[in-house]
Amino acid sequence: MRTNIDLQEDLLKEAGSYSQTTTKKDLVHEALATYVAVKKRESAMTSYKRKVNEIQALTKRIKTGVDCRDLLRADRERI
Repeated sequence: MRTNIDLQEDLLKEAGSYSQTTTKKDLVHEALATYVAVKKRESAMTSYKRKVNEIQALTKRIKTGVDCRDLLRADRERI
């Protein structure tokens, strides 16, 4: 998609210092891909923390002798 946007030169210059890209277009593409990856990871962590809290709440009521974190670790390692 073609678009015209006004980008802050100082941010472009700083972002470029962290990247191997040679064009502004490639830098913007890399920044967007990184942003999406970070947000996906945050969403996964939020979901994982919610799952941990739900299981902890359940295991507090049940005497199992198994730590729910061990169960979640096993679940996470399958992914």
